[in-house]
Amino acid sequence: MKITPDQSMQILMMVIDRTNSKTMLKLLEEKDVLLFYLINGRGTAKSETLKAFGLSDTEKSVFVCILEKAEIKPVMTAIVERLELHHPGNGIAFTFPITAISGGLARLLESVGEDKLEQDPITDLERQSKVPQKSEHEPKAKHELVIAIVRSGYSEEIMKAAKLAGARGGTVIHARQAAVDKTTKFFGIALQPEREFVLIATETPNVPNLLQQMTKVCGIKTPAKGIMMSIPLTQCVGIMPSKPV
Repeated sequence: MKITPDQSMQILMMVIDRTNSKTMLKLLEEKDVLLFYLINGRGTAKSETLKAFGLSDTEKSVFVCILEKAEIKPVMTAIVERLELHHPGNGIAFTFPITAISGGLARLLESVGEDKLEQDPITDLERQSKVPQKSEHEPKAKHELVIAIVRSGYSEEIMKAAKLAGARGGTVIHARQAAVDKTTKFFGIALQPEREFVLIATETPNVPNLLQQMTKVCGIKTPAKGIMMSIPLTQCVGIMPSKPV
């Protein structure tokens, strides 16, 4: 199997209440999803919002799956039905394309169900060239995932700025920066290794204002030393509309 425009790879991410993690793991097993990661995070919604949605706490589980494009629809449909994501507050699920994939990973994905890995001479560069590029005539994504990476302890400040720009909430993931010495030398600034990733899924028209407000409060020139970016989403379920600003 080769990577073609009809069989490109995508990332499927889900953010759900941590109490539903076992249900999700069982579902992924039923759908034969073998390559996925589970990350613990926490939500940023206020207690009143959680109560209104019938949620007990802000502890979240973030699932990251790597799938072929053809597998996305059945898996997404099962997730929406099993976890009732069409009801606000039960979680969100979204996808975005992978623009390049290593030869080793591609061979691993191709070998699912086989006795051993197929010996494939296609190089990483050749595989990258086979991944379809976005056409100028393709419709613009309706939603995007905004990602902010800030120093530990600044997630609340960046969420305050995001909510002023209309965001309903987000998910915070704690991480530790690698190769600190090299990064510090490259940027010329002291960066503590502990970092927080803030993930916010929102409508595309809201992204410029959201990034502007977040950068103003927690950008690289502030004590938060934040880095902001956004990724267009191909599909999404469970995202609440942004508040008017």
